[in-house]
Amino acid sequence: KKVKKKRKKKNTIPLPMLTSISLENFKTFKGKTVIGLGTSVTCIVGHNGCGKSNLADAVCFALGMERATLRLEGKDIHGVISTGETKAHVEVTLNGLKIARSVTRNTKKCKYTIDSAVIPSKVKFHAALESRLGLSLTCPMRFLLTQQNTTKLVNSPPESNLHLLDELCGTDVVLRRLS
Repeated sequence: KKVKKKRKKKNTIPLPMLTSISLENFKTFKGKTVIGLGTSVTCIVGHNGCGKSNLADAVCFALGMERATLRLEGKDIHGVISTGETKAHVEVTLNGLKIARSVTRNTKKCKYTIDSAVIPSKVKFHAALESRLGLSLTCPMRFLLTQQNTTKLVNSPPESNLHLLDELCGTDVVLRRLS
């Protein structure tokens, strides 16, 4: 008789589930706003100008994404701070982890935290997110499709879409390794 060996399951991290967003003086959200998403929300819809894109920007901001990803008022990261305020703060809850970023007008650096523990640099912050959640912030398109990229996907010819889809799926990394 052949005995089948049981395969060990790999330690896999579940797909990121965004369950809440807390914003304070972030763009058009003056004061404190908390949005509970539960586990069944797959998209946010609303009329033009209601803040949908600002919510997407808030998630990007909290995850420490680059300035180029955010639609900013002004030339620097301080453009996320509501007019007349001195500080912006965003906290998102992903798979039970509370991930936050703050910026103050009088400083150049942002403050990053995970479950209230201050992370000293953006590099260490991104490394912690990758190890705890499996999020590779070198290619955020793998988990967050922005309006800009959706528009690019819809308006591009098929050849360009193939490159965009390779990047989205992560096959571009494999193709580079094989080259």
